[in-house]
Amino acid sequence: MPPEVILAIALVDLPFDIDDKHLLMTRDDGGSSWWFLACECDDHYVDVVQQIVMICTTQQVQLLCSMKGGSKNQQQSVLSRATPKCKQVLQYAQRFMGRFEIIGDGPLECDESDGVTVFEALDYMDSENDDSDGRRVILKCYANDEAFSQIVVSTRDIALALLQGSIQRLMILDFQSAGVISCFSFS
Repeated sequence: MPPEVILAIALVDLPFDIDDKHLLMTRDDGGSSWWFLACECDDHYVDVVQQIVMICTTQQVQLLCSMKGGSKNQQQSVLSRATPKCKQVLQYAQRFMGRFEIIGDGPLECDESDGVTVFEALDYMDSENDDSDGRRVILKCYANDEAFSQIVVSTRDIALALLQGSIQRLMILDFQSAGVISCFSFS
């Protein structure tokens, strides 16, 4: 069967409506095609798996990775049961900017007045392969560039660390608000 047909069938059978980007409503009757592609096809359809995760939002990718399947006695997540190449695709898709894997159940801190969100993450920037462990970092994201600049100027240690390269500043386009988010990570 052509990959385009397999992709179309899988998209219709996902456990959510692929077009519902904001409100994530799940369906109990979907997902068996996804499980089959990611976990039971010996990586034959890794390109289809990659196309699906490229279409999905971050929330949808997380739902696909955590979806349970397998025998009734041993329900496991797609991510834990995925074939090697599909697992690599899924792990990469879960990373923020293709680099940071957010760990924990959400932000450590969130200050809406300054637009600051703090996460604990694993940084895979220097990893030569996806099997290596990422470096544990704190990822601080600023939606307000003025707040970021003020922190850097007023905090000598951060400014010095930026110059020494132990903190990396990232400019991230925020497509939802058409602005720029400034982030830095430090270990």
